[in-house]
Amino acid sequence: MLAYKKPAVFFKPGEKYRYCNTAYAMLASIIEKVSGQSFKDFMSARIFGPLHLQHTEVYNPYIGHQSDKVRDYAAGFMYSDSLKTYVPAVRVYPLVHYLAGIVGDGGISSTTGDLLKWGRALKNHKLLSKSDQGDMLSAHVLMDTAAKIYYGYGVSTGKNELGSYIVHEGIWPGYRTCLTRYVERDVTVIVLSNNESNAVGTSRALSYIMAGKEVIPPYRHKEIAIDPQKLTPLTGTYLSPAPVMIIAVNGKLYRRRLGVPDIELKPESNTKFFYADSSDRQVEFTIDPYGNVLKACLIANGIRSDLVKQKTKV
Repeated sequence: MLAYKKPAVFFKPGEKYRYCNTAYAMLASIIEKVSGQSFKDFMSARIFGPLHLQHTEVYNPYIGHQSDKVRDYAAGFMYSDSLKTYVPAVRVYPLVHYLAGIVGDGGISSTTGDLLKWGRALKNHKLLSKSDQGDMLSAHVLMDTAAKIYYGYGVSTGKNELGSYIVHEGIWPGYRTCLTRYVERDVTVIVLSNNESNAVGTSRALSYIMAGKEVIPPYRHKEIAIDPQKLTPLTGTYLSPAPVMIIAVNGKLYRRRLGVPDIELKPESNTKFFYADSSDRQVEFTIDPYGNVLKACLIANGIRSDLVKQKTKV
């Protein structure tokens, strides 16, 4: 198809970042062509077996015979707004079924224990030489200008208050996963979810706990009624570090970001609001006696960070 269509090149290699599952499917196809094995058999013989990953294999529950089924496989679920309950992801997204045979970009079943072995193998150069792994983990291209996150070969690298880290996030209907290793601390955090929970946010909170930093536990929020006039002083543009707008519409407060739908911020006090999308996020303001915002903070998955309000020119 690519040879026939001859699609235009978006940019030269190394200039920009654009994730593409098709590229990884092509890599798997190359492996099959060169090795003469299926991707499943090649990975078992050359990767999973030598690393003693006994609970890891290329697998998809929607193909193969009943005898091939992985025991205790965790099916993916998604929340249905209409039914007010979780349902199998395949009922929401048919692509889960009709893309079941594609490999290279995903389709690997594993456990937290095996993924820890995988992380150890990379750290100790059991899988790749030190020089090859250096290329893999190098900061080839900037993918997040606000958080200063770079893309290597299949993984992201960055640095935050806990030190340098290597991370890869997995997303598929019904699933969210995240594997992070903090290099200097030699701490690995692995989160696997089969109901689309925020694996990245949970991973970050667990990292804070392991580093002895404050994490605010989740709790049940209760909306209260407040005077709509108290909302106006809270509005404005805040840096987090990316710009975030807080707006008031028809007596309600909303968070607005470019390219995504507005999210209502429901009051649980005159100065603290929680996100109406059921995520573990709140915005808290400190107000002076005249109703002006002295400071604000975002609490996301238990971690507090400053929101810097931009001053308005007059």
